[in-house]
Amino acid sequence: MRAAGLMWTALIIGVGVSLFVLKYKVQALEDELHAKEQRVERDRTAIRVLEAEWAYLNDPERLARLSAEHFGFAPPTPSQVAKIETLPVRATDPSAPSTAAPVEPALSGHQADMPAADTAPPRSAARGSVPPHADSAADVTAMPVALPAHQRPSLILATVARLQRLIPSGWAGATIEAEARP
Repeated sequence: MRAAGLMWTALIIGVGVSLFVLKYKVQALEDELHAKEQRVERDRTAIRVLEAEWAYLNDPERLARLSAEHFGFAPPTPSQVAKIETLPVRATDPSAPSTAAPVEPALSGHQADMPAADTAPPRSAARGSVPPHADSAADVTAMPVALPAHQRPSLILATVARLQRLIPSGWAGATIEAEARP
């Protein structure tokens, strides 16, 4: 009987120690969970603050004021918007001339101060400049010439114009025509 009592005592001590260790592991996990919940709440608060700052910084009126103040930008005018038909078409053969006339967009105040294309320094041959062996004016006019950066239409305008091609003609301008009618 002594062996049975010793076995039961060892079993009770083992279960007690196991429960003691398990209790402290659970408490440690609960503390960790509580710390993570607090961290999540701090992060959510920081996100709300950042979203409020983002809304303030991206306010269209503020951006318009800053762009006019620092860069001299102004709201776009209808004369600055080009149709896709007026944009030059890039030829598949680099030596073939362009079929469309280049578009000269209206210049804003700070762009008007830039030198004209004829006073600009010569470009390299890789960018569509006049080759050194061009002997006559006919050779020069037959070559495609890239517009200077300040005369090129913006990427957004070119993309919108290309997207207009994809819209069926019945859709494009339907609201404009309806608004234009008296």
